[in-house]
Amino acid sequence: MANLTPTSSTLIAYPSFDQGLGRAKKGLDYNRENVVLGTLGCESNLFNIASIGASQANTTVQGYVLLPGRVKIPKITVFCSAISAISGTLSFNIVLGTGAYTQGSVPGNDNSSVPPVAYNLAGEATSQQAPGIVAPYPAGGGGIASNPAVAGNAMFAADVLFNVTNFPARTLPSGAAVPALTTASGTGATYGFQFAPASPDAVWPNAGVLTLRVTTPSGGSITNLIISAYMEPEALSASWPSSGGGTAGIPPEPTIDY
Repeated sequence: MANLTPTSSTLIAYPSFDQGLGRAKKGLDYNRENVVLGTLGCESNLFNIASIGASQANTTVQGYVLLPGRVKIPKITVFCSAISAISGTLSFNIVLGTGAYTQGSVPGNDNSSVPPVAYNLAGEATSQQAPGIVAPYPAGGGGIASNPAVAGNAMFAADVLFNVTNFPARTLPSGAAVPALTTASGTGATYGFQFAPASPDAVWPNAGVLTLRVTTPSGGSITNLIISAYMEPEALSASWPSSGGGTAGIPPEPTIDY
């Protein structure tokens, strides 16, 4: 699942496998620190904001979440009990850090299962290959993500608009009907709406602060905005084998620990 092609940041649409499921931890051993929470997922209530008023800019932080460990967030669910408008600029995003962000600044997907740039899968140092031979694998983390999200990265490539395109009427597999987003009280009835982040296999760092950003027009408002996430905790350290590191076929032990 490493290096997935980013999916749409609108209503969730998964490939043939469910990215919310756990996965084998390639490149990791069975040391105590790697006993694998990453094969499980858990729900976390990220934000529960009673009211967001008019004329809010996405530079304003509406809520904070502190991540206690490295996690992947392959999907989130959004609900609100009332909303003032379903057209225009009413929108939200989730950003790492409290500072500015730009549209399109998203993290890369996990590269931990890709060998380090100095080695290919055969364990050959790329510097020992014949001139003109390009290493068959891109730069990787060698057992740990070397490209985690950084401050200013957003969960969605563009702020997600509260409209009927992103929050449409639908029928669940159970047969339950979910109404489209409206300006009436009771928006979404019993059910929320699921979204896939732009990089659903991205690693969000330990002790990172996720911030909620909301844009509302003049006269706009949102009541009881609730955003929850499906999270996959990641192993705390890498464990590629090492005998002092650097010899052909044995990548050096990574020292980065998120």
